[in-house]
Amino acid sequence: MKSQKLLLLLPFILSCNTGQQYTAASKASDFFALITEEKMERHLEIIAADSMQGRGFGTEGLKKAARYVAAQYERIGLKPVNKGSLAEQYFQPVTEFVDDRSVSSQNVVGMIEGSDEELGNEAIIVMAHLDHLGIDSTLTGDNIYNGASDNASGVAACILLADAFSQAKREGVQFKRSLIFLNTTGEEKHGRAGSRHYVQNNPSIPLEKTVAAINMDGVAGLDTANLPNNTNYVYIVNEDSTSIDLRKRNERINAEAGINMELVKPPFSFGSDQMVFQGWLIPSIYYSTGLTSNYHQVDDHASSINYTHATNIVRLVFALIWELANEPDPTPSFNRDDYRMLTNKFRCRPCGCKADDTVFQNEGTCPDCHMALIPIWENVTLP
Repeated sequence: MKSQKLLLLLPFILSCNTGQQYTAASKASDFFALITEEKMERHLEIIAADSMQGRGFGTEGLKKAARYVAAQYERIGLKPVNKGSLAEQYFQPVTEFVDDRSVSSQNVVGMIEGSDEELGNEAIIVMAHLDHLGIDSTLTGDNIYNGASDNASGVAACILLADAFSQAKREGVQFKRSLIFLNTTGEEKHGRAGSRHYVQNNPSIPLEKTVAAINMDGVAGLDTANLPNNTNYVYIVNEDSTSIDLRKRNERINAEAGINMELVKPPFSFGSDQMVFQGWLIPSIYYSTGLTSNYHQVDDHASSINYTHATNIVRLVFALIWELANEPDPTPSFNRDDYRMLTNKFRCRPCGCKADDTVFQNEGTCPDCHMALIPIWENVTLP
C-alpha cells in the first residue's frame, strides 16, 4: 500500500521540483511554435541583403552582418564572451594573412549557461558560418554573392534556436549543459579560419568539456539534381567513429517529435566547419540541403528559399539540442578519454592535395589546399 501511494504521489513530487525538468514536464515540440517561417525569413533577408555586400572575409559588409547577429544575441539575452562594448562582448577577433597582408575579421559568440552545477561546465556548440564570397567586380549586372542559403540560412537558424531556448528557459525549463552559439568567419575561402581559431586559440569552454558540435551550413535550399521534387529532406553528415550516436538520436527524435523529414546520407562528401571540431575528436553533426542549383552563384537570393522546408530542419535541430543538453551521456558509443593525441603531429584531412601524406609539426593550415590541419590521434584515423 505504501508503494502504491508513493507511485500516485510521484507526478506531484516531480512537478514541485524547482523549474520544469526535461524528463518530467516538458518536450521540445511544445516550443516548436517559437520557430516560424516568418522569423526565419525576416532574419535571412537582412543577413543576405545587398547592403551586406556578400559578407566577404574582412569586409565592412561582413562586419555589418556580424553586428546584426550580435545585436540579436544581445536582445535575446545570451551571455557575451567578453566585456566592453557590444562589438567587443560578442566578437572573437580572427586575423589571417591574405595576399601577404594581415586581414581582420571576427566570429560572433554568445552563450546560454547551463543550470547544472556539474554539467553546466560542459557545452554544446551550435554553429553556422557567417561569411560568404563577397563581390565580383568583373561581373556585369548583379555581382553580389548574397549567400542566402549558403549560409544566411544557417545563421538565421542560430538566431531562431537561441531565441527559442532562451524563451523556454524564461518559462522555467532547465537545460543542464551550456549552449554556445558560434557564427564563424573564413569558412569559404580561408581554411575555416573562424572555427580553427575557436578550437586552437579561444574556446569559450574547454574542448574536453565540449560534448557535441552541431553545424548548419546551407539549410534552406533544394538539391533538385539529386533529390528532385523533394521538399522534406535534410542531409545528415557525421563521422561514425565519433558521432554515430548523434545520427541515431536524429532518427529517433525525427519520428518522436512528429517532424518526419527524410534523413539522407549525402551522395558525396560535404565539407564545412564541423570538420575542424571533428578533427579534435568532438562528436559533430552537419545539417545541409546540399549543393543547390545556385550554390556559389550570384542568384542565391532570399527569394529562392523554401521557408517551410528550412523551418522544419531548424525544429529538428532544436529537438536534438534539447535532448543533448540534459542527457547524462549524450554519446555513449564514444569516449574521448580513450584516445591520445600524438605530440606535435598534424595532418591535412585527405582531399587529393599534394600534402595528403605529410606530417606537420605545428597547428595551422595546409600549405597546398589551405584547409585546417587536424591532430593525429593514437588508435583512430579520421577520413
